[in-house]
Amino acid sequence: MLLLFALICAATLGHARTGTCDRPWRYLVSFQSARVYVWPGEEVDLYCRPPTDDGCLWVNGEQVLGNACHLSTTRRGPIKCMRGDEVMGMIHLIEPASQDVEGTDLIYAYDYYDFHNLRYVSDSTEAVLRTVRERTFLCSDTGKIIGKSWLCDGTRHCINGEDEQDCNPMCGTPNLRKHSNLTTPDAYVYPPGAQAEYTCEKGFGFLDSLNWFRRTCHKGQWSGEPPICHKNVAFNRPVTIKGKVIGGSCLEVVNDGTFDNWCVLMPTAQPSSVSVQLATNASVNQVLVRSPDQRYQVSLRDADETRAPVACSCASSPVASSNPSLSGLAVCSCPTGDLPGPASIVVSKERSTFMSLSVAEIAAFAERALDEAGDSGDCAYLDQPAYGSYEPVDDGRVRLVCQPGYRANCTDVTPCRAVASGAVRLSCRPLTCPPPPVIPHAVVRAENGTAWMAMTEYACAAGYQLYPPEQRTTAVCEDGLWSLSHIVCLPETEHPRGGAAHEPAARAQRERATPRAGGTALRAAAVAAATKRDPAAVERHPETAAETGG
Repeated sequence: MLLLFALICAATLGHARTGTCDRPWRYLVSFQSARVYVWPGEEVDLYCRPPTDDGCLWVNGEQVLGNACHLSTTRRGPIKCMRGDEVMGMIHLIEPASQDVEGTDLIYAYDYYDFHNLRYVSDSTEAVLRTVRERTFLCSDTGKIIGKSWLCDGTRHCINGEDEQDCNPMCGTPNLRKHSNLTTPDAYVYPPGAQAEYTCEKGFGFLDSLNWFRRTCHKGQWSGEPPICHKNVAFNRPVTIKGKVIGGSCLEVVNDGTFDNWCVLMPTAQPSSVSVQLATNASVNQVLVRSPDQRYQVSLRDADETRAPVACSCASSPVASSNPSLSGLAVCSCPTGDLPGPASIVVSKERSTFMSLSVAEIAAFAERALDEAGDSGDCAYLDQPAYGSYEPVDDGRVRLVCQPGYRANCTDVTPCRAVASGAVRLSCRPLTCPPPPVIPHAVVRAENGTAWMAMTEYACAAGYQLYPPEQRTTAVCEDGLWSLSHIVCLPETEHPRGGAAHEPAARAQRERATPRAGGTALRAAAVAAATKRDPAAVERHPETAAETGG
């Protein structure tokens, strides 16, 4: 089985797409070596597990890179994890070759834009490389570079399918502003395509949709911004009817914020209207009227009607088509001009036309007040992420914190405005593992999946025995990486009875599965270099230190 199953890449969709908060790719090295492609200068996290008190020695050629069992590196080429004189695992980090990139159109080439497919050149300048990375995705298994428009398009462009992973993340709890409520059942996590429906408290409404608003979960984010409920200055105000009522309860329900309560006037050629008397000095900027007929007029009039009425310009609501209960809703813009504090809103039928006037709703809103509308970039108005939360850091910035079992695609401090606009997509991704590592001469005795904290129990294959017997044989999916990548199983014919005789047999078994480190000279050089960083290395390897004069 390929090391694809033993190497665990814990990078997430956000890492691949934002280009603004790249976290290092993470790999678990094992007995089987692998070729992994990474960008020039990109940092990679390598793990050799299980860790031991003596640590691990990472070697690249003749250079020692570190002596802990976790290594962050930008080095390229074969990198080995060693314990004693044995190689416990190896990975080969490679930069992609120059190539044309499919799936891109407008590209940046040095200091100009050009409409051509992108050409990646391995020795590009840092500025060009940064632009290439922002617009492309690198397949870690083959080194193929594709445009980001090909990510999650339903077609595998990387052999291991990493370009089609995590394409439909969940949404978290949608934000609620003042005076608004959710009719959607409460939940902490919403699946892709889920809809959150909002309503306003009595006396408030939405500028374009009265008392109805809907947002949809798409790729881990809710569409649009949390809606604002504005004060309806026409709510519960006195109603005056000019004409004969033949249906409905006009004096009570025409502007109460409830759908399908109609005021119907008898057809006539005489003037007929429905008027809402506003409070003294009430200011009106926008009026919503719901009527089945478009042949009506909306105007603002002062109390004594000494000034000419202000005509409002009406158009169908942009959301009426998505909700039958809003059919006939119109949004009317009413420039008050020199008519301060209009005394009433008048909905009247066209003059000299024999027709009925039917009205279901009249709502009126003043201009947006900053304390009512708020700032869309305010951290208080952010929707919460699925499986996590935003932790305030300072004014206007947050950090993503995830629940146990999930990992943030970005832990940088991020401006709330960038999160709200979608310029930076923060998400918590499950810490799942691929199939457990393949270990020479060992078999999987029991397993319960690859989710967070799942376990895989290893045992030696037939004809082999575990030595030393105190080795840990259970691998746990702890952080997106399995907790071990090797155990030692010796042939039963070579199984030692005691003393130090087991070491040559164990060493020989490991050497059959992995390449040698390169001899005593390399080992001596490695320990000498490590000693400069870690004096305790002399105590761990006194015999090699003596050879180097340490």
